[in-house]
Amino acid sequence: MEPPVRSLIALLLLVSCQIFASAPAFASSDDAWAEFHQEVEDTCRALVQGEVDTVDVNVVPFGSESYGAAVVTVTASWGTERSVCIFDKASRKAELTGPLAE
Repeated sequence: MEPPVRSLIALLLLVSCQIFASAPAFASSDDAWAEFHQEVEDTCRALVQGEVDTVDVNVVPFGSESYGAAVVTVTASWGTERSVCIFDKASRKAELTGPLAE
């Protein structure tokens, strides 16, 4: 093969590898994302303690590679507080931050 052809083949292989490496991000079905969303919502909601009137969990649609996240808004007689819930995709456990400063 001539050198320009080798370079072209090498470039095509590199581009192909990059495309296939990113494929898992697009491989999840809508059902899998909905299930993930529900798991994050349920797990984060379960972390809210005390007597509250309402709990609203706003899940970040896809999270990051390793974590899911949600903004948790709690309304009670004493007022409204917002916190961040971080969900570990590997361990399936979540933690809730303290209230955000207004």
